Amino acid sequence: MAIKMPGRRQPPVSPEEFIAGATAAPESQKPTLPWQDPRVRDDLRVQLNTKLPERLSIQIEYLHRQLNREKQDIVEEALRAWVRQQLKALDLPSD
Repeated sequence: MAIKMPGRRQPPVSPEEFIAGATAAPESQKPTLPWQDPRVRDDLRVQLNTKLPERLSIQIEYLHRQLNREKQDIVEEALRAWVRQQLKALDLPSD
């Protein structure tokens, strides 16, 4: 089998030239928020398993019966309000 000689080396390029020549360079340097990813679906439901203090759990159960609303809807509404408040405090969009 023949031995091949390595080709001539190219002169070194500056970091700026190297970056400018990149084909997969991001179009925007602005970071995107995870919930703004176009692959995130509003119709997909994700299960959240968590432990609650007994008193809170009983209060949710009580409201579920009194208001005739699903526990899931009660918890989702409360979490959504809290998340919006936290994002607003951080000056981030909720949508």
